[in-house]
Amino acid sequence: MLPSSPQVKSVYSGAIIPTLQKLDAVESTQETLCIDSTTLDVTIAREVASSVINAGARMIDAPVSGGMLLRLNKCASFLTNT
Repeated sequence: MLPSSPQVKSVYSGAIIPTLQKLDAVESTQETLCIDSTTLDVTIAREVASSVINAGARMIDAPVSGGMLLRLNKCASFLTNT
């Protein structure tokens, strides 16, 4: 989980996507699942997901509900859509 949209975009474009693009068919990127738990701008979420899919992997956007207090008390919930 990253703080916000700029950090997600930076990490995916600077590290995750280039790494996925280096994997070959033997390493089967189709079995690679990226899960992002950041609450971020929907445009960035779609952009990142598109890049992940174009690199041959799958993506789930799973923001965390409950705010920082609940996260610190280990009571947060993940929201997913498959």
